[in-house]
Amino acid sequence: MDIPAAAQNAIKESLACEIIGFTLATTLYGITVLQGYFYFRQYWDDSIRLKSLVIVLLITDTLTTVFMAHAMYTYVVLDFGSPLKIDLITWSFSSENGFAVITAFIVQCYFGHRLWILGRKNILLVGLIFLLAFLNLAMGMACTIPTFTHHEWATLGTLKNRITLGLYSGASSLCDALIAAGLCYYLQTSRTGLRVTDTLIDKLMVYAIERGILTTTCQIMHMILTVALPGRAIFLPFAMLESKLYANALLATLNVRKSLSGKESIQLGGSQLRTVSLFPARNHDRAPNSTFVTRSAGAGTDSVSTSTVQFASQAFTATTPEDKILKDARAMNAAQTV
Repeated sequence: MDIPAAAQNAIKESLACEIIGFTLATTLYGITVLQGYFYFRQYWDDSIRLKSLVIVLLITDTLTTVFMAHAMYTYVVLDFGSPLKIDLITWSFSSENGFAVITAFIVQCYFGHRLWILGRKNILLVGLIFLLAFLNLAMGMACTIPTFTHHEWATLGTLKNRITLGLYSGASSLCDALIAAGLCYYLQTSRTGLRVTDTLIDKLMVYAIERGILTTTCQIMHMILTVALPGRAIFLPFAMLESKLYANALLATLNVRKSLSGKESIQLGGSQLRTVSLFPARNHDRAPNSTFVTRSAGAGTDSVSTSTVQFASQAFTATTPEDKILKDARAMNAAQTV
């Protein structure tokens, strides 16, 4: 049958956005799988709780990819010859969006929990983060559930749905920004003036900022395109990337620990100092021992406590009991040369 030129352009636009989004999302999914492999290969001694969290993330990210693939197969193969069906939302696409919302919620709660520990139970900051995370979950599900019964893409362009989507993306982006700002603040206040500790803190702050920029930018673009261009599929690439970025952000912060560990030498007061293992061996059954910087010259053995290093590392790990983390946090400003 003859299809109006405007309808043809809309179909081409929708398919192009879906293909671009699917290609980028599957690429990031490959990185997620690789990060998961590296994690279990290098950090098998992590707690069961943390390993279970990683497994859940890998499962939800796999499900979103499978649902994306099914939606693409439906549009391109099963509905081939029926171009007007591109205007219908498949059940798999709705399911993918639901699991993407859950993935973002899990990651935001994880980082919120880390800030709860690092900030000595800062109720105001962490409470706001969790509030935004739950708002993100609620608004995301409020957008997803109706698409199982109202299958037209035009449904997403209604005023009610645009407001809901705006709240969803806005709450998520603000939550990510607060997490990054909170991590940077607590890391910044833990500086000691020692090059070895300050360099490590700088690296951790960069990781926190990069993670926040990626997820926040994606959420903001999703919100802007959804609200400004209702009924169009321009937002799809960003929507498809969201869960992948969140999963990779958490896995990257867990996997970076090994690259920040090991031995390193620094200079302090003209004397050579030798650091003994910034990150002690991991064991989920016990807390790691304290880390010290020992002086290799002069009579006797002096030491410089580097509890700040451990404090900074806790911003990205959950392998140490909370009492040990809080003890290291309280000792961060007491790090000094003896």
